[in-house]
Amino acid sequence: MSEQSLEMLEKEIYGLAISAGACDLGVADLSQPKARALVEAQGGPRLSRFPRAVSFAMRLQDALVDDLPEGHREPVTARLYDAHIYKTVNGSLDQIGLEIARLLQDEGHSAVSIPASLYVDGDEFLGPLPHKLAARLAGIGWIGKSALLVTRNFGPRVRLGTVLTDALLTAGEPPRDYCGSCEKCVEACPPGALLGRSFSEDEPVGSRMDVRACRDYRHGLKETTGAQTCGVCVSVCPQGSRRRNRLL
Repeated sequence: MSEQSLEMLEKEIYGLAISAGACDLGVADLSQPKARALVEAQGGPRLSRFPRAVSFAMRLQDALVDDLPEGHREPVTARLYDAHIYKTVNGSLDQIGLEIARLLQDEGHSAVSIPASLYVDGDEFLGPLPHKLAARLAGIGWIGKSALLVTRNFGPRVRLGTVLTDALLTAGEPPRDYCGSCEKCVEACPPGALLGRSFSEDEPVGSRMDVRACRDYRHGLKETTGAQTCGVCVSVCPQGSRRRNRLL
């Protein structure tokens, strides 16, 4: 594919995603040894053969996220947020992924869309691909002390989708970490699952987060709210506050 044709394809992919409701999109280079190893560890060699990932994000509704610090313990708020994320937003992300994969396939490329929520290891919250890995390498955001992807405009108030492809699209670069000394997510975490460590690509997620403590807390909430929903770390992050967004 010529450089001009590739550029036109990239513009078409971006336009497709944004018109369908995505708030950002980028391309990650997965041919780097560390990235390839992480993909293979979760998804196996069939997924790790793809050199590129199209990463895209969809913004969450502030009105729901703002209520979570207290409301995640209340059935109505918890179930509304749970349905918003796991049904509405995830469904939209999956549809965008299918359309991007279709477009790439129609242009003669191989492509696989990865569902927004699909666990291959429920105990460790591991899917077939680390969506945050692709989003960070694509330049959409950085990994915060919450172990979530944090974007400059919307903080962690986003959900992610990914399409793997062999099309050698122009890849982005990881952005700098803007968390600094902030530990609001660490201080607010109800089960104390966040350990306050900054992200390092050489360390596993367990060095920053007690995954089982988070999982157990959410499981316990289901008994009282009917939903395994917390989201406090999403809500309290200053990067995602509406006040900050008005100042941009």
